[in-house]
Amino acid sequence: MANTNDITVYQDVWTLVSVALNGTIENQTGERIKVNFAAALPTPSVTTGHMLDASESAQWAIDSGSVYVRITDTTIASGTVVIST
Repeated sequence: MANTNDITVYQDVWTLVSVALNGTIENQTGERIKVNFAAALPTPSVTTGHMLDASESAQWAIDSGSVYVRITDTTIASGTVVIST
């Protein structure tokens, strides 16, 4: 993993965090997040995604698409995830 970036994510919208086909995401928001792998930015009404609890990390490997994140808890408006690719 050569590149590491801190990215601000939000509760009310999906945020593009990576276009890399593989990498690692670390949830530093302090809240649960959803991770969505899609070809295009999901609309705010999309509620599906892989759950990642506070302080957890996960690796991904996909054939195509991008990685999008949103905070699921409504008590905070934004937070940080760390992406390594």
